[in-house]
Amino acid sequence: MIEWLMIWDTVLLFIIVLNIGFVISVVFFERKNPSATLAWVMALLLLPVAGFILYLFLGQTYRKDRMFCIKKEEDQKLREIIESEKEELKKEGAMTRADHTSTKLRRMVCMLLENNDAILTLNNHVNVFADGNEKFDALIEDIQGATLFIHLEYYIWKNDGIGNRMKKALTERARAGLEVRLLCDGLGCAGLPGDFFDEFKAVGGKVAFFFPSFLRILNLRYNYRNHRKIAIIDGKTCYIGGFNIGDDY
Repeated sequence: MIEWLMIWDTVLLFIIVLNIGFVISVVFFERKNPSATLAWVMALLLLPVAGFILYLFLGQTYRKDRMFCIKKEEDQKLREIIESEKEELKKEGAMTRADHTSTKLRRMVCMLLENNDAILTLNNHVNVFADGNEKFDALIEDIQGATLFIHLEYYIWKNDGIGNRMKKALTERARAGLEVRLLCDGLGCAGLPGDFFDEFKAVGGKVAFFFPSFLRILNLRYNYRNHRKIAIIDGKTCYIGGFNIGDDY
């Protein structure tokens, strides 16, 4: 009994020391409003254990601030492209068409630019997949036919039939000398075995996990996840949205 009390005292002392560090971070480094700052300080000092757990799950912002700093830089680049397109649309003769639909199209393009930051792109062909099997068959076929690079970004990647088919196709292209890069979400792919991508990486493939946790099976941050599903092949073919990588889809 005494030994357990000594262990508890040591753990509690360790948590209190960490909480003091968190308090210093909240007061001097994090940009919280005064009410939130006071609430976190009181929780960390008056309820050491509960405050510590809550802060781990909900209170940390340094990584979020870093991510959103990068996002602001990328948003600025996008904004410059959008403003450039707006200037082009103001020019006489922009979007001239022989079938007299240019006025209608011009208004639609301007509306999408203003309301959704949707950039105008040309010479596209679009296929809509309602069935996951059709999508994955087409995606794997395009992966097998790639000649330059393959970039993929997915929230969930499962260790099942589809997941292993995709991994095998990507491994073959990486072995052939192509640049093959994967970005998976640290929470969505937490169930993957640690050695799942070892063969892929051994032949030159690159894998990164977005917002990972120091504990693979326990991610303390459930916000700001990367839910994108994107595949870009040779800069010409793109799959976007709809299906994660797994038999469920």
